[in-house]
Order: sequence, then structure tokens, then C-alpha cells
Amino acid sequence: MGKNIRFILWLSGWSPFLFSQNVQMTLTDLVGHAEKIVRVRVVDTRARWMTDHRGTHIYTNVTIDSRDYVRGRGGGIFSIQVMGGTVDSISQWVSHMPVFETGEEAFLFLSNDNQLIGGSQGKLRIQEDRVHGAGAGMDTESFRARIQAIVERRDRPARDLEKSV
Repeated sequence: MGKNIRFILWLSGWSPFLFSQNVQMTLTDLVGHAEKIVRVRVVDTRARWMTDHRGTHIYTNVTIDSRDYVRGRGGGIFSIQVMGGTVDSISQWVSHMPVFETGEEAFLFLSNDNQLIGGSQGKLRIQEDRVHGAGAGMDTESFRARIQAIVERRDRPARDLEKSV
């Protein structure tokens, strides 16, 4: 959105923050809602215009190379789609949606149909073998172990119930 348009919207009293909804999620919340937790490397991003029930917007298709599934199953190359991106010289930024860059690594918290859990909270960037975001600079192996411990703790009652049946 250009500076002039943002200024006009600000003058008119309209703010995108009035309409955004963001529920802060802890790492335990992310793990609890995610059916897949995977360490990935971004292979490619391609933005395009799309029309849906909300109107015409820019969406970015992100091609992902899965490196390690901490929870769930899958493998190889897959894609996710996020709102926002740049087509030609027009950019659309959507609050609480992550931006992906080719070559970056991250942990993603996904539903079974590869939708990000918690918007931008569902992408934790990895840089120099450290996890940023909810990982707060933790090294990737320690972060992975922390996720596994949360999964074990959450899944334990179900396993105990199965043993008693």
C-alpha cells in the first residue's frame, strides 16, 4: 500500500489494526494445535493475484523442502500458501502473516492440509542454527527436544488410556 493511500486511510480514521484478530499463542499452544511440525528450507516463492470470496488479493505460494518432521508425517517437497506478497511493483502486506524468503530455514507448525497454525506465530525462523520467535534464540536441537517433550506430555494421557482398554 502506498504512503499516500496509508495517509488517506489514517486521516479517515480507518486502520487495519481495528479489524485484525491475533490470539497470542505459547509454544505449547502451537504444538497442541499443529498436526505437523516440520523443519524446512524455502525453495521458492511466487506471488500472484487471486480472486476469492474476500475480493482480489496477492497470495504467495511457498515451495518447501521438508528437512525433519518432529510431529506428523510427510516428506520431500510441498507447498503452502500465504496471503500477501509482491507482484510487479505492487506489494500487499497482511498483518500477522509471515513473509518467506528463498533459502531461509524455519520450523513450521501446520494443519494436515498445510495451513499455518497461528499465522506468523506458526513460522519460527532458523538462523545460524538458532530458532527465533517462540524459540528465543535456542539452538535447533534443544528446540526440537523441547517440542518433543511437549508432544510426549500432551499424548501421554491418550496412550495411558489405550493401555487400560
